[in-house]
Amino acid sequence: MDRKLKFIQYFGFITAGMVGTLIAPLLPEVRTALGLTYSQVGAVLSAQSIGTLIAALAGGYAADRFGKKSALLAGSASLLLGLLLIVLARSFAPAFLSMICIGTGFGVYQVAINALCADTSGTNKGAAMNRLHVFYGLGAICGPVLSALLLGQMSWRTIFAVSSIAPLVMIGALFLIRIPGLGSTPCPDPASASTATAASTAAPASALTPVAISDKRSAPKQARFHWYGGSFLLLTGLILFFYVGLEVSVFGWLPSFWDSLTWANAFPPALTSGVFWLSLTIGRLIAGRISDRLGFGKFLMGACLASAVLALSWWAVQGGLPALLLIFVLGMAMGGIFPTAMVSVISQYPGRTATVSGTMSLIASFGGLIVPAAVGRVADQGGISVLPAAIAIVTLALFLASVVTWVPRLARRR
Repeated sequence: MDRKLKFIQYFGFITAGMVGTLIAPLLPEVRTALGLTYSQVGAVLSAQSIGTLIAALAGGYAADRFGKKSALLAGSASLLLGLLLIVLARSFAPAFLSMICIGTGFGVYQVAINALCADTSGTNKGAAMNRLHVFYGLGAICGPVLSALLLGQMSWRTIFAVSSIAPLVMIGALFLIRIPGLGSTPCPDPASASTATAASTAAPASALTPVAISDKRSAPKQARFHWYGGSFLLLTGLILFFYVGLEVSVFGWLPSFWDSLTWANAFPPALTSGVFWLSLTIGRLIAGRISDRLGFGKFLMGACLASAVLALSWWAVQGGLPALLLIFVLGMAMGGIFPTAMVSVISQYPGRTATVSGTMSLIASFGGLIVPAAVGRVADQGGISVLPAAIAIVTLALFLASVVTWVPRLARRR
């Protein structure tokens, strides 16, 4: 892959990770300054997912239609607008609107850059996608760490203002770099590649699945209908729905949960989000090495099961050092779920990578919209101490979604 294209992908995801996660460690200060309730805080967290939903509705088509460079320029402008609004916010409404703008920018980045990665990586797409998401994790680590280091020296508004440098750099780089229009190479689940190859030699051309169709004009109507209504597409979206709801809830609510503990001063609450994202990043580095070898389906079910077990353990111990260790390992288990699930479905539709990425982001954004807001409403009733129980419930739903998606699919290949 061209180094300039790598820079756009990697720095873009660092920018998205840093800007998108700044709100969580600064949330206690923002909540106090603006006088927000827990329900309003939950709405602010979910507002990013509203923006991601907006981007997913139009971003995939726009990236395929007008080019990924134009989409990324629009996404960068949306990030800048959101940062400006949060700096100027004096009440709930502008803070809510700012997170929608930041979420829209992040959503455009996610759709366009995920598609660009699928387009420019040949074999080992699972490793390439996990490696890409490592850089999002690095940005997500930088956000909380920089917030914790700078919060005593400058206001939370100044921290948001300084972070606007990253999307400005991204805009400058985009004007200097050419992004060609590309189509990805189809990549079935690596664990069943030999089976798929054998089957394809015996199947007539009319029986080919959408994986083999790269020319939209020659695609039969039945294949086009299957692309919109295929159960694999929708079920993978269900995995992403629960995953994003889980991820946003953990990193979004964790600082507030930690701040409520009696011994919170022993470990700064603002750094808990950084710990979680550090573990996610490590998990993605590990997942990049094993997801292609193990196979997407087996890897996803194993990772979801491990996440459920660890979340139930956190619920059992609640706070303290054991809880922090469990959260760290939970992040490692979760790390590879999103990029592996994303590439497992994107790579099946060459020529439509941005549109499929947008569809997945659209479904996933509902998870980030609904789950954190629901946790906020429950916290208003029972206190923020309900967080571990809520996380455990979501991880169980995530595991069930992975089983429903992959067990029948793997059974048909035997």
